[in-house]
Amino acid sequence: MQQELYLDLLRLGKTERDIDSVKGMPSWPTRYLWLADKKFSTHRLEAQAQGVELALVSHEERCLHVYDKALDDAANKPLVDLLKEMGQHARWKASKLNRAVYGEKVSTELTGKDGKAIETKATVQIYMPSNGR
Repeated sequence: MQQELYLDLLRLGKTERDIDSVKGMPSWPTRYLWLADKKFSTHRLEAQAQGVELALVSHEERCLHVYDKALDDAANKPLVDLLKEMGQHARWKASKLNRAVYGEKVSTELTGKDGKAIETKATVQIYMPSNGR
């Protein structure tokens, strides 16, 4: 029962922090233990993806409403700034709710001197004490 409520809340675009404040909902450590069940874990990922889409659609509607107001009064800089901030927030929230799809992609490439391949050398030093042991 609690697991279904949890999945429903995720489908509605709620974050873990939002879910923490729901009366009767187990704490995050307890919900984390639910992830050991592969079937539940799969359902959670699907619910979270649906929630991200719903949250983005809802956010887009709010942005369009503010955009319409900004068009009516293009000189209203605070409205234009608000619209930009709302877009930034939507991107941030999507990246937190579904990192695999909306998160930042980070890669690291290592190169040697002047962009060439890194040279590696193995050096073995044998130490022989003076007493021969």
